Amino acid sequence: DYKIMLARSNMRRREGDWSRSGFTMPELLIAASLGALALGTSLIGLGMAARISRDGAEQAQANAIARLAAQKIERCVEEARAARVVNGTRVDLVMPNLRVAALCFQEGDPQTVSDNVIVFDADTSVFGDEKVLCGYVSPECGLPVFSPAPSGGIRVAFRVGGSGHDAKRSFGEGLLVAFTVLPRNLSRWHGQ
Repeated sequence: DYKIMLARSNMRRREGDWSRSGFTMPELLIAASLGALALGTSLIGLGMAARISRDGAEQAQANAIARLAAQKIERCVEEARAARVVNGTRVDLVMPNLRVAALCFQEGDPQTVSDNVIVFDADTSVFGDEKVLCGYVSPECGLPVFSPAPSGGIRVAFRVGGSGHDAKRSFGEGLLVAFTVLPRNLSRWHGQ
């Protein structure tokens, strides 16, 4: 009888230990809350990383577009015999064969820059030969895109990318392109 009572006592003790192990309801609620907080923090971090990556990719694209646009505009002006700023959005160029070409800034929808372009018209007497040199262009804070430079060249200033025409701009809202270029023959005339 003693051995049977001892076995029953050990079984109850094991059953009691079994029923007492685990978490209480308040402990489960705290653990679930901490897990949800950790998961939320991780998701916020992933969202921020994705946004930073997207902004970096947009900036890299704006850099490539701006570099290519500057090279194309420089090539057009340098090939000319003479250049004259007609207004802030147009430059007339006299090309080596004495035809008149033009660089023009054309603004599309005033609320966005996606329709704004800089075009090269290789011969102003021929309709439809315009070539887009750069898209997503906006003037820099109300400055003219083209202006005469003191050296006799053309000062070019515009922004590639971005979302509007306001004075407040951040790093992710486009890239400023500004340079001065001289026609090759004009630089010889001025001894530069």
